[in-house]
Amino acid sequence: MKIEVELISRRSTAVEALQRLMGPHIDIGPHAGGMHFIIWLRDVSFDQLMPFIQHAASVGLVLHPVHPYYRTRPARPGLLVGYAALSRGQLARAIELLAQCLKAVGCPVTVVSKNSEEVAVEGAEQRGYAASALGAARLLRNA
Repeated sequence: MKIEVELISRRSTAVEALQRLMGPHIDIGPHAGGMHFIIWLRDVSFDQLMPFIQHAASVGLVLHPVHPYYRTRPARPGLLVGYAALSRGQLARAIELLAQCLKAVGCPVTVVSKNSEEVAVEGAEQRGYAASALGAARLLRNA
């Protein structure tokens, strides 16, 4: 039961940060349970997706598009967001970085941390984060 409560808390942190930072630019797929969900990008075309993913990689995020898992490509790009292995603080920071990446490809996103400070993309690695292989906005501490 304790694990379930923690997953709910982490999921809530991820969803709230996504809505706060990128709400008008994404649709969040079903997220009532589990350890990951999908966000659908409203303002990123499939042509913009690779530059977006490459920019994210340059700041320490590995983004996993979902369209390769579809028999027929969906109407717009989506990303898998995993949250189970991260603390709430790591999730919030990762989603702030994700919003910065969205802004970098031309989406009019206002990226503000909970402390109302502009989030700096530069130096993400210096803050001790490295990209994981499980999902968009999922970072793991360097070992």
